[in-house]
Amino acid sequence: MGDRALSSSRTDYRVLSHSQESVDGLSAYRIQYVRKTPYDDDDGGLSVSTTPTAWAYGVWGDQGYALVQVANGNFRAVRKSDKVSLSGTAAAIVPSFRGRNMANSAPGGTGSATWKGPAEAVAIATFTRHRGTATLTIADLSNPKLSASVVVKGEEIGSSAWNSMDVSGGGFDVGTNGDDRLVGAFGTGHGEIWGIFDTNAYIGVFGAKRK
Repeated sequence: MGDRALSSSRTDYRVLSHSQESVDGLSAYRIQYVRKTPYDDDDGGLSVSTTPTAWAYGVWGDQGYALVQVANGNFRAVRKSDKVSLSGTAAAIVPSFRGRNMANSAPGGTGSATWKGPAEAVAIATFTRHRGTATLTIADLSNPKLSASVVVKGEEIGSSAWNSMDVSGGGFDVGTNGDDRLVGAFGTGHGEIWGIFDTNAYIGVFGAKRK
């Protein structure tokens, strides 16, 4: 997990459908795409004829974006070294986030602060996408400790590790992969927060805007 993203070069992928909407001041979007086939994977020594259709679910703001990409379907290829045919199912869930000039310190001031926005969660067992919500709060800006609430299908998916997180470096990284991992960072001026999560039920991303 971390600041990662899959390549989405127009020369490699064909977009099948796309939709976009505004949620809490951010742009939430859905893209269905497929890699153009056939193609040669020189690194793997494969000539690929079939790849799964993939989906990308994301949130876009003024200071960055968060994206989860999902693929689950048939895969067929020929190993070029000995012409052996390979086939099966290829499946992946890849979360990522990016920002421009991310903050390197915690927000300050007095009073409290709240950030809200959409979460995009993919169920690990079924590869099904669910739209959720993310709410992040600092109760006392003079002693900034961040707490995060991510709700999917009407239920909190986090743990106590997501409460009172240290953000002195402008970001946070708590919990354990496959259980309650939460990684994120503030955008410039602390106006937005971007992050990814990995629990025992969901992998996904969120974006939140300061209210």
